[in-house]
Amino acid sequence: MSLFRSLLHSWNNRSARQAPTAAGRAGRRRLEMEELESRELLSILISPVRGLQTSERGGFNVVTVAMTAAPSADVTIPLTSSRPKEGQVSVSSLTFTPANWNVPQQFRVTGQEDCVKDGNQSYSVITGPAQSADPAHNGINIPDVSLRNLDSRRVAGITVRPASGLVTNEFGKSATFTIKLNCPPRADVLIPLRSSKISEGVVSPGFVTFTPANWNVPQTVTVTGVDELRMDGNVSYKIITRPAISADGHYRGLNAVDVSVTNRDNDQIARFDGTYRGSYTGRVTGFGVVRQISGPVVFTVRRGVITVTNPPGGTGVVSQNGAANFESGSGSVQGAKFGGVFTISGGRARASGGWSFLDSGVSGHGPWQASR
Repeated sequence: MSLFRSLLHSWNNRSARQAPTAAGRAGRRRLEMEELESRELLSILISPVRGLQTSERGGFNVVTVAMTAAPSADVTIPLTSSRPKEGQVSVSSLTFTPANWNVPQQFRVTGQEDCVKDGNQSYSVITGPAQSADPAHNGINIPDVSLRNLDSRRVAGITVRPASGLVTNEFGKSATFTIKLNCPPRADVLIPLRSSKISEGVVSPGFVTFTPANWNVPQTVTVTGVDELRMDGNVSYKIITRPAISADGHYRGLNAVDVSVTNRDNDQIARFDGTYRGSYTGRVTGFGVVRQISGPVVFTVRRGVITVTNPPGGTGVVSQNGAANFESGSGSVQGAKFGGVFTISGGRARASGGWSFLDSGVSGHGPWQASR
């Protein structure tokens, strides 16, 4: 059955079911009027008109409109939503011409998110009276379309992750967190950010902006530690999320959680600064051959960063508790990973540990030591 015949058959069945059965003169007059109205409406058909659902997560439905007779002039049917915050229509009107009158046209109705737990909501697509210079079609008002928008149960909110446990240090180490919205806003949402102690850490950017298009894309915020140039130990501070600025009343003034950060003092690490000299020994095994090796170890520590001179080209880091890790760049132990511990005794700093590498069937390992 063609779409046109299906629409006509559906309309005839509905009209038959709705025919009044009341007796008496008033009843007969009402029946005559409804039959006249039904015959008039048959020139423009719409289906379906009830039982449709949309959803706040973007669910939609499609409605078809068709004409049964050729007009002598264009026929325009206005379309509006009774509750645009629940559902919106893809077009504001449909127009049939004397050339395309026999081609059914469709429009889409899409559910809208309102960021409120308000349950499933009913609304309609209101079909206005047809507008046409053809008197046979002008003013015909086809039925409205009844719909229900299913609630998503999402509410306006701002998610910050992580909101605690971030660590920076006075060498400029950074930490990051992300911000996103919990449901789509109806207007841009701007969230200002600031540090509670700019002498300990700074935040970038100073604000994040979400739009109806990118509301669910997490935005990254970076916090960078600052050196106060004095011994103050590890200091806690916060990144303050200021109340949101928005034309959307659901988000306006909404205040996300602040982010807790600790800025670690660099004075303990700085005590390891200097140039260290020492040596490594060990053995290398590969292709059935074992040989003993040894060589110098020379590196410089500056603000927790290790720069290796020998074996050439390596870099690494030392932590506050003295744990060290660096890698050689070239030489007989190229690519070897060195791990160890820094200690200070009698005013003299020492470091020692082990090294190892494995590459293409060749392996090596052994101890190393150096002092400042």
